[in-house]
Amino acid sequence: MGRDPAWLTGGALASTIGLRPTLWVDAIGGSLSFLPLLLSPVRSIGPMEDGVRQHSPMTAEEPDA
Repeated sequence: MGRDPAWLTGGALASTIGLRPTLWVDAIGGSLSFLPLLLSPVRSIGPMEDGVRQHSPMTAEEPDA
């Protein structure tokens, strides 16, 4: 089968409450889908260069000016 179970859930919801309310539920759910990422610790991750320098076993020497 290999399909996402959302099609089954959406079909069941549309059969239960109707098509238009199901589309509203989908629109509201889709517009709130960013909240888990916004509230997660991902926002506090610094730039990649800092992390690479911090965890790198080799230290780069600064060129002479």
